[in-house]
Amino acid sequence: MDIDKKDLSRILSSCDIYFLDVSDKEVIKEIEVLNVSNKNDVVVQVLQGHLTMEAVKCGEPIVLREGQCAFWSSEKVVNIRYGEKNDSAINYEQFIINKKVYVRELRNDEKFCKGRTVVRFFKFRSSFYSAMSFFHYLGLPIFDLGNNEWIESCMKQVSEEKKKKDVMARTLFFDAISKMIFVYIVRYMMKLRLFFEKIVAKLSSLQDGRLIELFDHISKNLSGKLTNTELSSIVGCKPDYVGQFVKKKTSFTLQSIVEMSRMEKAFNMLQKSDISVSNVASQTGYSEVSYFSRTFYTFHGLLPSSLPR
Repeated sequence: MDIDKKDLSRILSSCDIYFLDVSDKEVIKEIEVLNVSNKNDVVVQVLQGHLTMEAVKCGEPIVLREGQCAFWSSEKVVNIRYGEKNDSAINYEQFIINKKVYVRELRNDEKFCKGRTVVRFFKFRSSFYSAMSFFHYLGLPIFDLGNNEWIESCMKQVSEEKKKKDVMARTLFFDAISKMIFVYIVRYMMKLRLFFEKIVAKLSSLQDGRLIELFDHISKNLSGKLTNTELSSIVGCKPDYVGQFVKKKTSFTLQSIVEMSRMEKAFNMLQKSDISVSNVASQTGYSEVSYFSRTFYTFHGLLPSSLPR
């Protein structure tokens, strides 16, 4: 079982990749944090010390030491052990409330404290056909990228850029680095044939032209109601069967695809323009701003009004 490189390139070309954040966290008090949820794709690198990550309910623990990297896809819930010698554990909600007790974010050129674990988190988003998260759709576990000097260099460039006062074209720079890291991770998986059969099976289902037309129509008409009758005419089936078609091809419900598409567009609009929250809600098919805000929080983990712009 395999996938044609041209088909893979076409799917990858449909992906929207954009940068979110890079931060360095110094561990003040070693702890294991349980059920850590994540709304974005993250490359994790240990700059100093020791970190263990383990996907909840599946997968083997990944132990990272100085210089080593791992990839953590969106929506994957993990347990994270900061440091090597600790016997205590707390849930993610407790950690967020008492975050300053356990970690602090390093600013600008702050030096690491000797003996403490320091971790860099590089966050970005990857969605394809303006709908689903690419890596979440593939259903990948966290996986080890090893001592990766190229990724380390990319993340360091972004970290250094954040310190500069000159912000001209900064978003373009950050997004360009994120796209390079995205392509590198895909190539890394394909080269080593990591989770290969699973990836091929998932991506093969996306080669149906009817599905691509459907995604395209949804992305261009998000301000409308997008009824089953309307969408079934794109696929060429009865309204009662369009949901089954989408579910079979993607493992997501049609309603989920539409809502994910709305949320992806909303996130992009809010991050890269000065359009008001109410206008974004209207342009993505929500008549009530309060409902839009609640849905946005569920998908992205923050309110639309608090998104950095």
